Amino acid sequence: MNAFEKICNLKKNETVETCKVFSRLQNPCESIEKLVTDFKLLATTCNFADLKDSLVTDRIICRIQDKQHCDDLLKDRCLDLQQSLDACRANKLSKERLKPWKKAKM
Repeated sequence: MNAFEKICNLKKNETVETCKVFSRLQNPCESIEKLVTDFKLLATTCNFADLKDSLVTDRIICRIQDKQHCDDLLKDRCLDLQQSLDACRANKLSKERLKPWKKAKM
């Protein structure tokens, strides 16, 4: 049983795992929820300890597609993971609600 556990629980290269977190980008049609879920899953294999939520928040801000929204998020000095997620949801919702108005102006 011990031999089986050693095979199944191979130690991961922490640097490689951290690099996966820091290089992950948001795909054009990907929801913020999917991005956050992926960041959290990737972060579980890293040794972020108490910094996990803070680093996931930083990755969200740095890797979201909407650069204007990124700039808006950077203005908040005390932004936590839940606040950044809520702000991203609100931004998406407001853009969806403005689409009909923008089409009407064209």
